[in-house]
Amino acid sequence: MEQSSSPGTNPVELSNSIEELLKFTLQSHLNGTLELDIGLSKQFCSSLLNHPSTSPISLNASSSSEASQNPLYKQLARALYEIITFGSLQESSDCNKVASFCQGSDLKQKDEWFDLVHKEGSELAEDVHYYASFFEMLEAESLAKVLPGVKTIDEGNNPVILSRGGVQVYRKFYTEEKEKTNGVVAICVAKMAAQPYLSLARIL
Repeated sequence: MEQSSSPGTNPVELSNSIEELLKFTLQSHLNGTLELDIGLSKQFCSSLLNHPSTSPISLNASSSSEASQNPLYKQLARALYEIITFGSLQESSDCNKVASFCQGSDLKQKDEWFDLVHKEGSELAEDVHYYASFFEMLEAESLAKVLPGVKTIDEGNNPVILSRGGVQVYRKFYTEEKEKTNGVVAICVAKMAAQPYLSLARIL
């Protein structure tokens, strides 16, 4: 699943976002700045951050002097992405170490972990709706939801003007050509009770 970072820019992969969030969470635990005890030793977290996915991971492994280009946390992030998105690891998954761990676990324990990841992960990824145009999105989502406080929208040969007090947003921000080529996405968000990294920490 892809999410648009902003109009006219390249889309952002949810998997990449989870990867960066996981890295931040593990590093925060190592630095002692995480607000939650994730129940993992600092040595283990260091192994996830620094050891290549081709090397075995050990609870007592010492941190590598130089981080690998493909550390284990990236494989774990990919596994989390698949479970959040699909509810389980895919058959074609390249997350072999995580898959091996799950295969060696009790079925009930594995299902409980998948449910936890899917539930907590749903807080990280909200719905994304695609539309062919901005006005198609307004018709479906309503002006009040898309632009709270905006009363009217005028569009003619001039740029679109969204009036809210003295604030104006012009069509040059996202041209008609870009809109016809890329379409528009509505990212549905809700105010979260906690920071996203805390949701990920509860998964770990």
